[in-house]
Amino acid sequence: MNPNRESLLLAGTEAFILLVCLGAIIWAIASGLIFDIDGLLLVAISLSLAAVFAFTLLLQAKSAGWLDKLPLPGRKKAAAQNSPAGDAK
Repeated sequence: MNPNRESLLLAGTEAFILLVCLGAIIWAIASGLIFDIDGLLLVAISLSLAAVFAFTLLLQAKSAGWLDKLPLPGRKKAAAQNSPAGDAK
């Protein structure tokens, strides 16, 4: 399997599980289940799973170089301020 395709498949799976966890949290809040012990446990487990999968998705994006392609404010200024190593005296 192509490594690029494999990383996309892994990122898609992580994003899907993250969305399912966030959907469970929204459903528990909207249905009023959060005021019961079952709802509190559902929200706690969903939050912990969402945190784990969001962290792995962030690490996957960083290792694949997807974060370098994002147009973030101040990125060009920081690159312009860094001088090459040969110029420093």
